[in-house]
Amino acid sequence: MSAAHHCVILAGGAGRRMGRPKATVLLRGEPLAAHVAGAALEAGLEPVLVGKPGIELPDLSHRVLLEPPEPQHPLLGIATALGELDVPIVVCPCDLPNVPGALLAHLAGVEQRLVVIKAGGRMQPLLGHYEPQLADELLAAAEADAGAGATVRRLGAAVLDLDPAPGFGDPGSILANVNTVQDLLALERDRRNPTDALYQPKR
Repeated sequence: MSAAHHCVILAGGAGRRMGRPKATVLLRGEPLAAHVAGAALEAGLEPVLVGKPGIELPDLSHRVLLEPPEPQHPLLGIATALGELDVPIVVCPCDLPNVPGALLAHLAGVEQRLVVIKAGGRMQPLLGHYEPQLADELLAAAEADAGAGATVRRLGAAVLDLDPAPGFGDPGSILANVNTVQDLLALERDRRNPTDALYQPKR
């Protein structure tokens, strides 16, 4: 197993609940995808955006890969990136703008073939470390419309549980997801850096 050097940013969603492609939505003056790309660069990783043909992406001067038009499935972006890059990758959705570089760097260095994040009892199958030999199985799962969580469990994913947190920040803040305008406004109101005060689990 080798360390990952790329952070694949999943940006193929049309953002129907948001009303526009989520990767282009501005948070604190920057597209959501730019926040994840910044965390990737902080982690020493090359950001690579994976999008869908016809879905707008922000112009971030980073490498862009296009997944096939169909199926509409988040695992397709991961499978596409693994097939194109043929190296281990860190994966992060574009709608997790608070994800810290330290967490991405940690995922880059893990030695298992598949590691995903868990927080608050909930698995985050689209935030993790994926090895290239998984590409075909992920593509098959996408074509079968299998759930992402069920797929990574079937593939024997190791799980990094952030609760209690190992020092990356408050899981509720660093994994704050932007699906709606209300989510976006909530993050705009909260100007705190989610990693300023390291999360202390309840005793």
